[in-house]
Amino acid sequence: LNGRAYVDLRPFGIDSRRDGVLLVNHAKNEANYAISQVNNADDEWDGTWTIQVRDNRSNGLEQDPLIWVFVPKSNAEIVSGMFTADGTILIHSGQTPAFTVTNFSNGEWLLKVPGRSPADGVLVISGACGGGYNADNIFTFEPNSQGDGWIIQSRDLPNCGLQNMDDTDVVCSFAFIPAEKPGITVTPNDNLKTTEDGGTAQFTVTLNGYPKPTANVTINLSSSDLTEGTVSPSSLTFTPADWNVPQTVTLTGVDDAAADGTQPYQVNLSTTTSTDPNYNGLVSGNVYAINLDNEPGVAVDASRVTTTEAGGTDTFQVWLTAAPTADVTINLSSSDLTEATISPATLTFTTADYSTPQTVTVTGVDDFVQDGPVAYFVVTMAASSADPAFNGFDAIDINGENIDNDLAGVIIPASKQVVSEPNTTASFPVVLNSEPTAN
Repeated sequence: LNGRAYVDLRPFGIDSRRDGVLLVNHAKNEANYAISQVNNADDEWDGTWTIQVRDNRSNGLEQDPLIWVFVPKSNAEIVSGMFTADGTILIHSGQTPAFTVTNFSNGEWLLKVPGRSPADGVLVISGACGGGYNADNIFTFEPNSQGDGWIIQSRDLPNCGLQNMDDTDVVCSFAFIPAEKPGITVTPNDNLKTTEDGGTAQFTVTLNGYPKPTANVTINLSSSDLTEGTVSPSSLTFTPADWNVPQTVTLTGVDDAAADGTQPYQVNLSTTTSTDPNYNGLVSGNVYAINLDNEPGVAVDASRVTTTEAGGTDTFQVWLTAAPTADVTINLSSSDLTEATISPATLTFTTADYSTPQTVTVTGVDDFVQDGPVAYFVVTMAASSADPAFNGFDAIDINGENIDNDLAGVIIPASKQVVSEPNTTASFPVVLNSEPTAN
């Protein structure tokens, strides 16, 4: 109304004073600009934003279209924040600020995001000084001469001269959207299957990120167990011309005479070598595979499973590679029932269905502690059977990982408390967002 608009996200649990930043812009081809302010005046609008649309020439309010976007502080992939004229950080994304800001000259601030530069991302700024005496200021920026940060300027209308602000005045909100850093994508990288009959499996390797490489990039590959699987080729070279074209790697199972069941192995990918420093020394990771036996025994089609604390599941299958003369029973269990459960806990194979794969489901278990991804095992017990060829056969255990869904933090409700003189009180609840491991 009359050049002002209120943005109220409190019904969604979002408080403008702590939960993120608002970026605004004028949305009409006129000589106007938009700024915002965080409302914190001890009234019914606390925790909201006011957006103003102003005329570049008169500084007066003008009723025009505008746009806004809210960037939550919980989104740590985007570096966002808001700061005052003396460089005090009021809001920042993530647990701790991922940027620095310094008022180094009249009406100028140096913003830096360590490990990033103007060459590998996009910066968006938005004036946030609508609540002070500098509502007639516009804000511009450009990369600094060293190329490791941005110089943000405050210019006073209508003459556009550089202008300092009071130390506690809010300058602007910003969001830095980083480009993808140089890296390596391997697809798929888990539970590839080869067979002792010479069966093969494939995966692809691709370079990705910005900027593209300026020199060749080489990755060496090797098998962790040549008695189970071989790798071809043994090295990959990406050039500046084909750097983002996937290259295929083939695994081939190796035969042996042992009745050893499914056996895990992995393909080791070396760190990259290149004369381009952006692509030298990148960690490629490993590819995990299994080699299925062709002698009588117990086959398992995976060596790794992933679950989540939100109840996410993963599955694998078990079967016999030859017909038994009697029933074969295999018991399964979780090494850590606080992280994962197994169903069913018992598999029985008969002479009639021995080769039909039976599916085992692994389910993640929730807790209230921020404990990150936690490893566990699906334990396959030794088989029991009246058939001596299968009795005591011990299939491989399955490596598991349960992904966390907790984030440590303190929750304070976005509500206003009123007290009056003398000696009246008010209260509000404070709770933790996750279970602590100590007081």
